[in-house]
Amino acid sequence: KIVNCNLMKHIHLTLFALLFSIACFALPPGPISGPSTLCQGTPMTYSNSTSGGTWSSSNTAIITIGSTSGIATGITAGSATITYAHSSGSVTLPVTVNASPTVYTLFFAGSGSICSGSSGLTLYLSYSNTGINYGLQYSISGSGFIDVPGSSRTGTNAIINFGTQTMAGFYQAKAYDPITGCQSHTALATLTVSPTPASIAGPSSVCVGSTVTLTSTTAGGTWSSSNPSIASIGSAGVLSGLSV
Repeated sequence: KIVNCNLMKHIHLTLFALLFSIACFALPPGPISGPSTLCQGTPMTYSNSTSGGTWSSSNTAIITIGSTSGIATGITAGSATITYAHSSGSVTLPVTVNASPTVYTLFFAGSGSICSGSSGLTLYLSYSNTGINYGLQYSISGSGFIDVPGSSRTGTNAIINFGTQTMAGFYQAKAYDPITGCQSHTALATLTVSPTPASIAGPSSVCVGSTVTLTSTTAGGTWSSSNPSIASIGSAGVLSGLSV
């Protein structure tokens, strides 16, 4: 049997070159992993199975994205394209940014301060939008908010009454769009609950032109008179009789 050695050598070299080319050929990056919609102001992380590339946005007024982190934030409602560029190629993902619900002012009727044992203060949201759901959240420290049971309300293009609140702490309203899934939160409203002052000690009458001193074992309070033209009282509790 006669074998052409030159032919066999040529075949081996050709196969080796082909295998070397396949081994050295870099595959393009795979598809981008991440949502095709964003909520305004809520960051999301995008990723790709091929490392070493960079991220960019076609419109940074709508979406910004970290070039190496892949963390994207919707700036305003609209659409933009996210690109992942690698030396072996690039891939894109169109992304839509949905607007977050408008936040309004959460406020207490009154000063935001009550005495322990009082009936509390009513909490209001200054306005609401139809199609948006609202709820009240509470925290004793200003972080780690929890939903207040029974506080769910539906927007009516009018003020929302969240009812009477008696617990000292911080309150915020959450606005949620059931269509887009986007939500936002109001600034905090604070309710201060002070201890009920102890009984006032001192005489129950004073002569015109004379003074008496009234006291209370509860420190830190302020004194006032219901009728300063009859009797006035200073910050130290000194009561002056002015007229009968």
